[in-house]
Amino acid sequence: MVSRIAVIVLCLLAAIGCYVVGLRAGIVVFVLLGVVFELIFWLRLASRDRLEGKPAHKERS
Repeated sequence: MVSRIAVIVLCLLAAIGCYVVGLRAGIVVFVLLGVVFELIFWLRLASRDRLEGKPAHKERS
C-alpha cells in the first residue's frame, strides 16, 4: 500500500515538474510528459478507489 501511494505521489510530482520545465522553456515535450504523468496519477488514484470498493461518487439519500 505504501509503495502504491509513493508511485501515485511521484507521478504527480513528475507531472508538476514537467509542466514547470515545459512552460518556462517552451518545450512541448515536457508539457506532454506532464500530461502523461498527470493522467497516470488520476487513473491510479481512481483504480485504487475501485479496488477498495469505494463508489466513484457519493449517492445522495
